[in-house]
Amino acid sequence: GVGGFRIHLEPQQRLEVRFEAKTVLPGKAKVQVGAEMVGAAAGGVADAADAEVPVWTPATAEAFAAYGELDPDGAVATHALQPPADVYPAYGGLQIGSSSTILQTVTDAFEYLVEYPFEYVESMASRVLAFALLKDIQTAFASPTIPKDPELTTLGSILVQKLLKAQLPCGGFGFWAQDTEADVFVTLHVAHCFAQVQRKGHKVSAHAVGRLIEALRDLSAFPHWDKYSESTRRTLQCLRCYVLSLFEKAEMASEAAELYNAAGGVHKLGLDAAAWLALAVHGTSPLKATHSIVQSVLKYFANQTVETAGAAHCCTGYEDAGADTLVLLRSSPRTDAIVLEALQVMDPSNAIIPKLMKGLLGARRRGRPGE
Repeated sequence: GVGGFRIHLEPQQRLEVRFEAKTVLPGKAKVQVGAEMVGAAAGGVADAADAEVPVWTPATAEAFAAYGELDPDGAVATHALQPPADVYPAYGGLQIGSSSTILQTVTDAFEYLVEYPFEYVESMASRVLAFALLKDIQTAFASPTIPKDPELTTLGSILVQKLLKAQLPCGGFGFWAQDTEADVFVTLHVAHCFAQVQRKGHKVSAHAVGRLIEALRDLSAFPHWDKYSESTRRTLQCLRCYVLSLFEKAEMASEAAELYNAAGGVHKLGLDAAAWLALAVHGTSPLKATHSIVQSVLKYFANQTVETAGAAHCCTGYEDAGADTLVLLRSSPRTDAIVLEALQVMDPSNAIIPKLMKGLLGARRRGRPGE
């Protein structure tokens, strides 16, 4: 290109001079520009300036993941890879990993929870719950983008402290930290979180937990209780039995049986309510899996599960579905996950467990649940 220009400037005049340039590689381009006055009156006056210009790769990063299974008979697993035609060879990469558990495939969702930017009460409790229950998985199958323990434990402890600050004088919790009115479902969800955190050996303020349990003694004291449908109130009572059973409240077995009989049997309950009732009975009754309620619920699960060749999901249908969804934050994938949890506790050898897990993994969007 042009190596230089000769221009004529009047006194106090400015002029833009452009040089064509072409980059070779991304990085920082160092440019030096010099100017010299020429002519009889110039007197050898000259000046120069250095500049550093960043050169970026004109590309955006996108991550794609493919999951599969290795054949148990030792057959070679193959997966065709066809890079797009317009990718930059020096940008990005390929990572391949294998593990002995299907739970390694939830790494993307776990990373999403770690980086989740919004801190309303329900989301903070959900994140703490995931950190507590999946920390062992993360330790065994470490991802370079997920904080390591104890950093992950510290993050969970920070969120627990934020939750404790959001506790209302009545002992319950609202959706937002600044709320002045407790929400019954959010309060139950936070109680579930604290119970699981304690069961994993982490400490939560005993005073705060005591106030929270006291708030759950009578759900009818919560605002708007009378406005909920009968099925919604029953489902919340079932969740209460399960949550308090995690705090080793032995009386929950008899309360769960009373709820079961008052409902008129398992077929009058939603799948989530049935799962919570059975878990409460299983966790507090000496009969465990042989209890008649547990057996009825397991049979109910089998009848309400639709299987395909590689996956399974539960048929969900609720009375007052609109109100239930609003109050209980229901969704089909969440119901599948609740049933999956119940099966893992009450019937861990059930053949439907891996299929339900595959069904949940298949419902993801960009590596995480879509709902």
